[in-house]
Parts: sequence; C-alpha cells; structure tokens
Amino acid sequence: MASRDSPALANGRISIVLADHQPLMRHALRCLLEAEHRFVVTGEVGDGTKLPALLARLKPQATIIDFDLYPTSGPDTAVEVRQRSPQTAVIMLSRSLSEEAVVQSFHAGVHAYVSKLAPPEALPEAIDSVMSGQPYVSLPFSLRPPDYWRKRADRTRPQSYAVLTVRERQVLHLLSQGLSSTAIGRRLEISARTVETHREHLKQKLGVKNNAGLIRYAIERQLFGLSLVRQI
Repeated sequence: MASRDSPALANGRISIVLADHQPLMRHALRCLLEAEHRFVVTGEVGDGTKLPALLARLKPQATIIDFDLYPTSGPDTAVEVRQRSPQTAVIMLSRSLSEEAVVQSFHAGVHAYVSKLAPPEALPEAIDSVMSGQPYVSLPFSLRPPDYWRKRADRTRPQSYAVLTVRERQVLHLLSQGLSSTAIGRRLEISARTVETHREHLKQKLGVKNNAGLIRYAIERQLFGLSLVRQI
C-alpha cells in the first residue's frame, strides 16, 4: 500500500505528513506520534491545496488529513492525494459524529478513518494497520468492520458528484464558503477566469442554473459536512 523505500522507514521509523489548518492540532499530533519512536513526522501543512506537492517531495509512508481541512475539504484533498501520491497511505481524522462523514472519506479512497472521540491509541493503531495493508475504522464506528464502510461508500456514491474533477470539487467547496472567483483563484493559484470556467462546468454537470444553485447543491447533498459536523 505505502512505499517501503523511505529513509525514515529504513531507519526503523514510519514517516508521516500532517495536514490540518490548526497549528495547535498539528503540534499535538506531532507530540502524540513522536512519543512512540517508530513514527517520525517529516512535514506538515495547514493548507490542503499544498499537500499533494509536499507529499510528492517528501514521499512519506502515510499522511493524516483532517476532515475539516481548509480551504478544501479533507475528502477532496484525499482524492487528489490518492491520484498524485498513490504510494502514501491516507488516514482521515475527523470530529464528525455522522456516519456520512465516514462514507465520504471512503468515497475519497482513504485507508483509515479515526474519530477525534476515539482514545489516543487509536491513531497509532490506524497507522500500524494501514502499514500492514489493512483498513481501519476507530470507535465509535468500529462496531462495523471497515469493509462495511467501503461497501456502503461504493453503494451510495452520488453519481453527479462523482463525475466532477478534483479541481471542480475544490471550486465547489470554496464557493460553498462564500468566496468570490478572485479569492478562489488566489487560493488555488489559478486565474479568476479559470475559476469562472469551472463554475460553468459545474452548473452543466450538476444541472443548476446559477451560483446560488451550486451552493444549495453542496449543502443539500451534505458533500462537505456543512450540516453533518457536531461540535465536540
């Protein structure tokens, strides 16, 4: 599943990259993982759009992505990571108590899903599991095996959303946050005109007439956890 030729792994430690927009959370995760000497955090990022390039450069065994990663969602970031760095195992970390968040994550091709309500040892367990080629789901969702969530994800995949490209999903996510084309362009390092082109493609593919329709689509389909996430 994950590459076995990293210098970190050759030295007996599994290399990991963290992706969370909260610096304090990244620090806490680093401390938790590096307290166990078999792990080493080789990089971290607070902007989901920067993660694929960082993984391509560092080539870690695993990456831990927060479900609420900013400015693009954790699942959409995972889709791009799986496409560009298939050698890296992807672990989704989430505060959501919704089963739909688990399903969205497995839609995106993650190898493990860890709830922030799980005990601290769940994260090392997830890493060890995916390194041995086995999927992992933590409490409170582990009453059902990982295969259940994978099959449910395949069975309930929203067809209209599935046809969108990674870039279109990123634009849709940022639109749902109320960003203008200019602001989206700055986030994604593309021109505002290109963003407008993606908007038009989104309208055609999703069968909506205007930007308000795109935002309504995102919220009604709960694609980004907007009405799924409960505060812990």
